[in-house]
Amino acid sequence: MDSSFLRILDNFIAKAIGSKSFAHAVVFFISFTLITALGYAIYWMLNKYLIPFHKQQIKKQNPSNWSRVLLKYNIIEKVYWFIPVMFVYFAVQVLSDEKIIFSDQIIANIEKFITVLIIIIATILACAWLNVLNDMYKNSLIMSQGMSIQGYIELTKIVSWIIGLILIISALLNVELVKIFAGLGALSAVLLLIFKDSLLGLVSNIQLSAYDIIRIGDWIEMSEYHLNGIVLNITLSTVQVQNFDKSVMTVPTSDLLLKGVTNWRTMREANGRRVRKSLYIDINTITFCTETILERVEQLDLMHSIIKNARLDVVTSNKLQTTNIALYRKYIVAYLDTFIDIHKENFPLVVHYLQPTELGLPIELYFFTSRLDFADYEAIQTEIIDHLIAILPLFSLRHFQQITQELQNNKNDNTIYL
Repeated sequence: MDSSFLRILDNFIAKAIGSKSFAHAVVFFISFTLITALGYAIYWMLNKYLIPFHKQQIKKQNPSNWSRVLLKYNIIEKVYWFIPVMFVYFAVQVLSDEKIIFSDQIIANIEKFITVLIIIIATILACAWLNVLNDMYKNSLIMSQGMSIQGYIELTKIVSWIIGLILIISALLNVELVKIFAGLGALSAVLLLIFKDSLLGLVSNIQLSAYDIIRIGDWIEMSEYHLNGIVLNITLSTVQVQNFDKSVMTVPTSDLLLKGVTNWRTMREANGRRVRKSLYIDINTITFCTETILERVEQLDLMHSIIKNARLDVVTSNKLQTTNIALYRKYIVAYLDTFIDIHKENFPLVVHYLQPTELGLPIELYFFTSRLDFADYEAIQTEIIDHLIAILPLFSLRHFQQITQELQNNKNDNTIYL
């Protein structure tokens, strides 16, 4: 906008109205409105034509994760925000020569406003780039290995906005940065109180990363929160976990350190999940094996050699014959050995008795399976327990079951129920 044209317009309005000051105000309003409208027009054209064109070019020429993340966080749009703002800034600089219409104070206020806009846009762009960095890091399994930098990204964002706020205050109040930082030092106690949770979360986040306590994708468990699921995200102050019922819980990062967390990652790395189950045998059914029991058990393919050795021990060492529960325990070991999904080496496989209780004699099965997923893990346990309970009568054993008073009375009445 030519300054001579503004002077002609100013003189024309002044003669028509008879007030120089009012003419200056009208010319200023018209000029600034036109500049703002042109700036918005530039912004509209960029969004309508140039930005979509660049997006299409990026998608065609570089269809990689990098370009996808750039488009996800609208990096191109945020870069182009500078163009209309800078246009307004330079247009105001051109008009600043008209000191009568545009006083130094007006120009200074406009420059402050534009400076604030530039600082805000720059801070938003910096945060967007941090989001891009975080996404690229998470997508790179070799680099991240499940470790999260979300907390550090959020801390950097906070610092970026604090720096932006300080620069805005400095620009608006014409205060030197050194004086602002000196004032912040005096307010440090208040700032520590305000950002107490963020600082505690930061320290906890650093400890989680340094000691490799949890990673994204880990299966963790916290009885305090009835939490049992997969880690989805680790932020500066919280950890997001999806439970196996598909609900999502958010837990303070500091609580994972203060209250303790169980991490099942090493189980997955070792490819072995523990099974620990007990069968309660009615003590009244435990007895020495008769020939009938031995012949019946010998029909099982897994028990041929075991029965043969048991008979040989009785003949050669003149010992008492073996008990039915001892044979049953040996059968369990042999039966577990038939499963290819059960580890036999480098993991314990134990079938042993626990302390007898009022519920009978517990036989504990303690072994590790390579089936790690919930459904497969439960399936192998169910298959084993079903079989071991069903085969108990073959050894003349019975699983303990509490008899109710009603059943006891019926038993005494010798009543037969079909």
